[in-house]
Amino acid sequence: MKVNDSLSSRVLFTTVRLEFRSGSVGTGFFFDFPASGGRVVPTLVTNWHAIEDEDGG
Repeated sequence: MKVNDSLSSRVLFTTVRLEFRSGSVGTGFFFDFPASGGRVVPTLVTNWHAIEDEDGG
């Protein structure tokens, strides 16, 4: 069986639903950015409009 390892295929399985205290919802996905020394920095990527009204508290 051939495994599809494209970026879009990998993102499909890392997508998460974001729910905020204000009641708004959105989506994001986890992405590992490469860092020095062979490390990765796990990051949640989303659109600005999904978080712009949140106060971070």
